[in-house]
Amino acid sequence: MDVKEIVQKVEDLADDRVENLVGDEHVNRSEEEKEEMERKAQAALSDTSASDSEGITLYKDKKLQAFSYKTLYFHIQLWYDTKRAGLIYGDPGLGKSTIVRNVCEKIARSKGKIFINWSRCPVDVQKDAILNPSKYFALIDIRASGMEPTDLAGIPDISSVKDYLETKQPKWVWFMSQDDADGILFLDELNHGHRQVSNALHEVVLDRGAGGRKFSDNFGIIAAGNIGSEWGNESIPKSLTNRFAGGVLIQDPVGWLKYARKANIDKRIIAFIESNPEANFYRKPAEGEDDEQFATPRQFKYLSEAMAHVFNKYDVGQSTGQRLPDNVIDIVGRIAATECGGEWAQEFVTYLKHMQSFNVHDIIKTAPTFSNEKQKDKLHALMVYLAAQIKITIKSIKSHNNTATKDENKVVEAVGSMLTHLPKDWKLACMHEIKRELGTSFVDFVNYLADGNYDSKIKSDVHNTMPVIIGIMKKEEPSNTK
Repeated sequence: MDVKEIVQKVEDLADDRVENLVGDEHVNRSEEEKEEMERKAQAALSDTSASDSEGITLYKDKKLQAFSYKTLYFHIQLWYDTKRAGLIYGDPGLGKSTIVRNVCEKIARSKGKIFINWSRCPVDVQKDAILNPSKYFALIDIRASGMEPTDLAGIPDISSVKDYLETKQPKWVWFMSQDDADGILFLDELNHGHRQVSNALHEVVLDRGAGGRKFSDNFGIIAAGNIGSEWGNESIPKSLTNRFAGGVLIQDPVGWLKYARKANIDKRIIAFIESNPEANFYRKPAEGEDDEQFATPRQFKYLSEAMAHVFNKYDVGQSTGQRLPDNVIDIVGRIAATECGGEWAQEFVTYLKHMQSFNVHDIIKTAPTFSNEKQKDKLHALMVYLAAQIKITIKSIKSHNNTATKDENKVVEAVGSMLTHLPKDWKLACMHEIKRELGTSFVDFVNYLADGNYDSKIKSDVHNTMPVIIGIMKKEEPSNTK
């Protein structure tokens, strides 16, 4: 078995170039660490190397361009650079506003400016931005659903003693009108605004100004809204939409999974979604059940944060391979129901319990049955469980000069048995999962798999299996395994 060839083939898989994990320890991180993780997460979305090769993809029967996360990131940057107003359609919770914010943060860093989210920054910072606009790159996040026409036109200045009427504008309009001001005006929930607001927005988009004040030439304008009538939307006037370039952000679980791994979303959530992306990534409520919670990428982020809080409180779950007490699983299930709906939560808890039920001794004994495994979610959970266990094991073996305990060798033997008996498409998926989990330690794993002092029969089977894995890697990336 050529160890270097195995490692190189796994390294060469295109998707793995952006999927090295940043770790799953749920600890309190410094702001600097959080910012660094967010930059890595944004990099997974902002890698536009393939965005110009995706071609024209239309959304269902609509004559609108369909955006993946990667292509949307590309177009928002393009719209800002060319100062073309852009309109993003998409279902609630897919991440439209998150991507706009990420683009803003990236542009601010590239320009050496301080990023501020105008509506969330302190009043003192807003005042300083008005006085020193060149220091800042601002995201002006305005919700059309909560606007009145006067929010754009301003209100009469009754204190003025002049013979003509003057108006006072909101601070954000005043800031945007400064010559050196820079940023993106984000008009969210565009099709939830009053018709009078839509009329007032014509001036904002066409004339790039409001209340008689012209915006800085540095500012870009992006809008977003839900498509169709199922969310209680009002139609956007054609005279307004025609002033935008636009398209639809579609459900893109593959793109989101890349982002989630970099953004420190809990790996249990990632694994559950990856086990069946079509069913687990986005669930609209059934018709007539508008008040139901449902699973979206936005809710996954909230769920992950809540799970991290629970794990810290109970001092459990610091690693995906660590067993969770039953009471903690119950708590996680209730939180998941409040965020993602009851049905999704029940299936998520079942998946977690699958992961809890495994032990390496049973895996070794039952490995020959893997080729007949019909429960893909259970098989995927097993794969994630073993990847987490081998991470702990290889770290320990390496720290003891490549000497393994009996229990550590049992983990290696379980992984070896799994690789030997899995169907060929799952062999590659398993190697993908282990590579993602181990990162730079993957080479240590392959070396021990090749030369470690564990069961000779299993080692012989592994040696015979590895050429098959290499052959698969030469032809294709993992697919249709979920």
